[in-house]
Amino acid sequence: MTDSGVMFDGGLRAHQGPGNDNMSVIDAQFEKMSIVYGGTGHDDIEFTDSHFLEKTVIQTFEGNDSISTTGSRFDGELFAITLDGQDSITIAGSTQQ
Repeated sequence: MTDSGVMFDGGLRAHQGPGNDNMSVIDAQFEKMSIVYGGTGHDDIEFTDSHFLEKTVIQTFEGNDSISTTGSRFDGELFAITLDGQDSITIAGSTQQ
């Protein structure tokens, strides 16, 4: 799933099911709380140049997962949680207000 250059009045809600999934959000803005869950499998979740106005929760489960933010802005709290597997979290050039 890829989205770019859009503004949402609500928040982002995504749940990746079984399998190896990739999610990339580029240049998007979300005005409400956002929640993203990885599923079983190796999942990649990436936010680039995006703006989250309220709390953001990203959680992965089984598999070797990666969460990354580049050039993004988080006005609310950011929770990045990984569980089983060899996981990575990368936060580069992102800010939290």
